[in-house]
Amino acid sequence: GQVNRLLTEGHEAFHQEKDSLLPAAREVSTYLQTDDTSARHRGKGGHTLHIGNDLFASFFTTDTKSRVNFLKILLAPYSGYLFNGDALFYLECFEVPQKLLTQLQPDTGWIYEDDESWEAQLDAWKIESADQRRLVTEGALWANLLAHDLYSDLVFVSDDAAQFKLLAFLHALCWVHMERHVAQLIPLTAEERAAHEAARDAIWDYYQRLKAYRESPTPAWRARLKTDFDRLFLKETGWPELNEVLRKIHGKESELLLVLDHPEIPLHNNLSENDIRQYVKKRKISAGTRSDAGRRCRDTFLSLRTTCRKLGVTFWRYLRDRIHDLHEIPPLADLIRQKATEPANVPH
Repeated sequence: GQVNRLLTEGHEAFHQEKDSLLPAAREVSTYLQTDDTSARHRGKGGHTLHIGNDLFASFFTTDTKSRVNFLKILLAPYSGYLFNGDALFYLECFEVPQKLLTQLQPDTGWIYEDDESWEAQLDAWKIESADQRRLVTEGALWANLLAHDLYSDLVFVSDDAAQFKLLAFLHALCWVHMERHVAQLIPLTAEERAAHEAARDAIWDYYQRLKAYRESPTPAWRARLKTDFDRLFLKETGWPELNEVLRKIHGKESELLLVLDHPEIPLHNNLSENDIRQYVKKRKISAGTRSDAGRRCRDTFLSLRTTCRKLGVTFWRYLRDRIHDLHEIPPLADLIRQKATEPANVPH
């Protein structure tokens, strides 16, 4: 019991510092990487979300991995639901029935401070469909996110999971995850094997050219890469299954080639996967958490430790400084802003 209290109680200052990481990083970053993994809490399944880049890492363990949950996390330190014209536009984009839009139209312009008041409003609107309640909730959170203008110039890099795709936000895809769809195909004939190998070689050759472009982008090189993308993924290989996969990849052209307009973003999501692997190891060794305080502490201290490593701060020295009130190490949020001003290598 005493060990449990040492690990989980009296750490509000650490929680506050962890909560400051994402707001500080989005002030000075051009991109954020995100990924998630399964989690166990009180014997039930959940999910741990990672948001980070080369400046910080922050972990959030919750019961679901829905887009609603993702939007709530991105809003930090703000909260609440804003139902206005932007929320209605969101619903129109997802083709919500006109009858529902007409019903909601007179109630625009309201802010709901917490989940309880929002759920009460959904009940007052008599929205019973789970999908419609989810979409209206997403729309209100999305509108609140737009109102605070927190991510207008940021690019999200992910593995193409649906919950990370936000309407009107810049979103780039991981090339490593994309190529796996080709790698997973199983050729059965010599012709299919030859086509398979040729396609994979061509994709990785193109990937190397994108890496080189990021070092010294030019308009002419950008145009050539865009043309070659079409040639690569619209090519007829003689293997129908491979052709189908290549066409699907071509359909994600805007997200895969966002790097042509934003050469500062990485081409893969390996950083996020490497960061979240720490949590996976802990899950395999110690299973899940048993209390809300334990879950919060695991997220907090894993976030702080990973961020310290990226900022060049020894985690043991950081803990000693905070526990003994030495004030030798500045707040991590300040170190994030400071490091963002230093020259850095372009991530590959």
